[in-house]
Amino acid sequence: MKNYKNTYRLIVVFSIVLFFGCTDHFEELNTPPTAVVEINPDFTFSESIRMDNINYNYEWINNRLFGGWVQHWANVTLDNGRPNYYMPDRRIDDEMWMHFYQNVLKNLERTQALLLDLADGDENNPEIRSRLAIVRIYETLPFEKLTAAYGDIPYFQGARGMDGNSFPEYDPQSEIYPEMLQRLDQNMALLNEQDLSFGDADYFYSGNVENWRKLGNAIKLRLGMRISNADPALAEQVVTQAMQGPLIASDAESALLNTVANNGPDETAHPITREMRAPDIKSRPGMHLVNMLKERDDPRLTLIAEPTQESKAVYAQTGDPDDLIFEGIRPNMTVEQYDDLNLTRVSEVALDIWANEDLNVPVHIFTHSEVLFLQAEAALKGWGASEDDAEAFYREGIRSALQMPPYNISDQEVNAYLDEHGTLSGSAEDKLEQIHNQKYISLFTKGLEAYFEWRRTGLPVLDPGDRTDNVTNGVIPRRAYYSQIELSLNGANLQTAVSRQGEDHPLTRMWIDPEGAATVLSR
Repeated sequence: MKNYKNTYRLIVVFSIVLFFGCTDHFEELNTPPTAVVEINPDFTFSESIRMDNINYNYEWINNRLFGGWVQHWANVTLDNGRPNYYMPDRRIDDEMWMHFYQNVLKNLERTQALLLDLADGDENNPEIRSRLAIVRIYETLPFEKLTAAYGDIPYFQGARGMDGNSFPEYDPQSEIYPEMLQRLDQNMALLNEQDLSFGDADYFYSGNVENWRKLGNAIKLRLGMRISNADPALAEQVVTQAMQGPLIASDAESALLNTVANNGPDETAHPITREMRAPDIKSRPGMHLVNMLKERDDPRLTLIAEPTQESKAVYAQTGDPDDLIFEGIRPNMTVEQYDDLNLTRVSEVALDIWANEDLNVPVHIFTHSEVLFLQAEAALKGWGASEDDAEAFYREGIRSALQMPPYNISDQEVNAYLDEHGTLSGSAEDKLEQIHNQKYISLFTKGLEAYFEWRRTGLPVLDPGDRTDNVTNGVIPRRAYYSQIELSLNGANLQTAVSRQGEDHPLTRMWIDPEGAATVLSR
């Protein structure tokens, strides 16, 4: 019995020594040899950009909701095409809200936290300073999409270092835009070419810090114009500063996200190519867009729209190109118009471009042409340039839009087009309409931005369609519905925003969209 007790004591003592002796390496011993124990912030930044621009929600947001309202697209089925008929499809509103907050912004916040961990919280450490500034510059884009779509949103407490806060407050849009602009200035000032960059993890510029400064200024220019109806004095100040540059100054400096289709996964294909893989739900080009292209004999027509099936059959018999007809689908059709719809007489999207698995079509994030059209409008207002400069920006904007991928129009065709459409004429309002008509075409595939610009300017002039038995009584909506999921989870704060902004309804105007200000030119 005595020997048993001694043996037991030895086992206990040995176990204690063994336990405490191993604590120095406990974490190492407890980690599987193949486990990933550190996350590279470069990877999370790349993933944020991919999720923001190549995702399941793209076709619903850019093609069916906002792209449908601005008549770049219309869906061929009544059920999937509800947004085209100004009828609520709350799933789209909900998924857009959840996608940007839970995926894109959360991942960008995570990237910032990982970068700060690398430098023990020292934001001025050259290892993270410029990368942190780049993430914060980019973060402005998804936040601006959210507030421009819904109005007041959780901004200061929304995916901004408030982990664990399930009830973020909604901030007035009138406070969000000035803060975003200030944040852009602060982070552009931190960019330093000598700092460590994202390198190949930077899908736009492969770590070129100066190009990020140009993109930041381009975003500032866009946001300045966005608030031009709400706060003209601040808008003029912001736009004038942005016009001094540096700005995206060539097609090579456009922020583009390259795609790789080749019958690969949806996550690597252009979102329109992905949608074309599901022919039962695909949208078709809108009538207004197609008509604008036809009226101008625009060389992009055949690169955006396909001849109708009916006219192709005629062409097969005659061989006469004049027999090929392009027709877009009309918006907001009545029941009778929908019942009479013959899809053989309506164009599909150009198959050689958007359904071509061998053609790597880039997603346009912020193009040189958009910058030039913004500069043309600014010059027309006398903000940062003279009215005489507007035409030069306008012409170069058209040139850039025609030559950017996937269009790649030849110099000869571009020059011929400019001879016909490259001169601004008439009153200031006439010139503004010419600028925004060309901008509208150039923003094809960017339904969100095209819609936001139409709402701000009222240009191009759109026919809302003939149906009136919908939630807007036949009027094109002004905003998206708030998320129903958010209503159930954070209802008190959402209701505070509604009481401040107005009814949660598609016709409720927000701060950047005041009544009666859409086409006013500030002098």
